[in-house]
Amino acid sequence: LLRYLWGCTARGGIDRLQAGPYNYPAISRNVSDRRLRLAGAMTRLEALHPPLKQQLTAAEVELCRMASARPSLLRTAARHVACGGGKRVRPAILLLSAAACGRVTQRAIVYAAIVELLHVASLVHDDVIDEAAHRRGKPSARSRWGNKISVMVGDYLLARSFLRAASDGDQGLIEDLAAAATQMCIGQILELTAPGPDVTQGDYLRISRAKTASLMSAAARIGAVSYTHLRAHETVLDLV
Repeated sequence: LLRYLWGCTARGGIDRLQAGPYNYPAISRNVSDRRLRLAGAMTRLEALHPPLKQQLTAAEVELCRMASARPSLLRTAARHVACGGGKRVRPAILLLSAAACGRVTQRAIVYAAIVELLHVASLVHDDVIDEAAHRRGKPSARSRWGNKISVMVGDYLLARSFLRAASDGDQGLIEDLAAAATQMCIGQILELTAPGPDVTQGDYLRISRAKTASLMSAAARIGAVSYTHLRAHETVLDLV
């Protein structure tokens, strides 16, 4: 999907991309220079998402701002999980979709942070369910603060993501995020109740579609309409 969106942007959206509120570095039109180098979780963001370094940095600042909290323990735990790096695939999908369908605005950057915060909240809960000791190469929240605090941190980040979306006032986009969050919960339940090694390919795809693809799909739709304030189905087909 990232290759597809970057291709759309490179072919038809270079002028819009560079005309946005942020200055992009010069982008080569050589096809080999436009390929995404997906070299694993530790790949630097500017190598993983070449045209998005400045925009992802702005989204990262917004993400850490959303993860702030007044109680010091909650603030420390929330920033530990939200500001700890990662591939940032979902924000990249949203921003590339915005560039392909209009231009990257401050609104798109805010929604990129919202989508990532929702994803991070799900990871905190995943680590509790999986009893994971590490996340992204460092101790998980549950290994540092225990399950009870971790569950509340995940809930807090989830609430913060929807609170920030609500402040934008677009009911359609809030519904898209809520639908994705609903599907993520369904996907997690399907995974927990799957028959282990006997799971079928169809079951696996249903789990992946609900747990993972639903939020990526929402990111693509939200990015596409972040410049126009129209509903996603009024401007583009679903990309996922």
